[in-house]
Amino acid sequence: MQFRHYLQPGFENLRQIELIEAANVVINKCLNVKPGESVAIVTDTMQSWRIAEALAMATNLAGAEYVLLCIKPRKSMYGPPEVTNPPKPIRGALKDADAAYLIGTTGLIWTDAVQEALKNGCRMLTSPGMSEDNFYRCIMIDYEAVWERTKRVHSYLVPGKHVRLTSPQGSNLTFEIGYRPLMRDEKAAKVVYQYPPLPNRKGIVSGPGEFDYLPAGVAAGGLREGTANGTLVIDGSLSRIGVLREPVTVTIRDGRLVESKGGFEEREFRAALDVFGDPNMYNLACIGIGTNPTAKFVGQPNEDERVVGMCYFQFGDNYRIYGGYSKAVMYYVAQLTTPKLEIDGKVILEGGVLKV
Repeated sequence: MQFRHYLQPGFENLRQIELIEAANVVINKCLNVKPGESVAIVTDTMQSWRIAEALAMATNLAGAEYVLLCIKPRKSMYGPPEVTNPPKPIRGALKDADAAYLIGTTGLIWTDAVQEALKNGCRMLTSPGMSEDNFYRCIMIDYEAVWERTKRVHSYLVPGKHVRLTSPQGSNLTFEIGYRPLMRDEKAAKVVYQYPPLPNRKGIVSGPGEFDYLPAGVAAGGLREGTANGTLVIDGSLSRIGVLREPVTVTIRDGRLVESKGGFEEREFRAALDVFGDPNMYNLACIGIGTNPTAKFVGQPNEDERVVGMCYFQFGDNYRIYGGYSKAVMYYVAQLTTPKLEIDGKVILEGGVLKV
């Protein structure tokens, strides 16, 4: 679902001023572009072209070279190369670039083309499905403060094991986490990830081959497969559907969705899980907690996931980012608005408030 910012006729260019301001932060702080470097900006035909233009302007002002590339939207972020990979000319541009920013509607980060570019030393940011409002509001943040908040939440996620989630809407779910590394730690040089490289969660990349997601501001980790049991009432939003008109209630048994109830949006939800014919899409794979104070609940996963006081679950894949064993064609995001989340008895979230 696309959310666009509408302006009165004749005032469209005023929004571009804001977008250029945010683009300057992306290029100079988040992507650390230096004079003389080459930057690849990749978008698609369903994304706002004004964001791409603003990024190109900011790159030029930074004294760097840029190439602006537009492709057809990919059907999935994971899957066979013929489905996910961008066209060959983009593969070459990414491989030779010093830095790149992927802002299409579908993530490209796990494609062969992008992984090859990362191995070749290209540092990279990605923002799948980012709207103009999201781009301006959630980029203009205090990155150090958000990172400190994210680390505090991760300090419970990483060593934690037993998790319980309840909600006024009727959620009552238990599961386990914490059996694998969940974040990059510069001081822990000996940490080995099962599927490197992992995002550093700062929203800032500076070294060769580093990548991260924008906006910054989410602490997340994979669930231990087969441990989740109970009821999950999804009352916020769902990928490709947006803000829910009525909750979708799902029953989880041994880590898999076995039953769901709700209105027509529940049927759309099940259809979205079924469309790729991948049984692993029914695995409850990941939990995330928002830490970005500028994020608002708007019905887009790229922003909803980062709202302070809320949490989300992903169905499907946790292999690529979290080193898990649920390898699926993609992941599907389900947002909860006011859950109570406890990790080893410590209350992390309650009533829409982050408690740590």
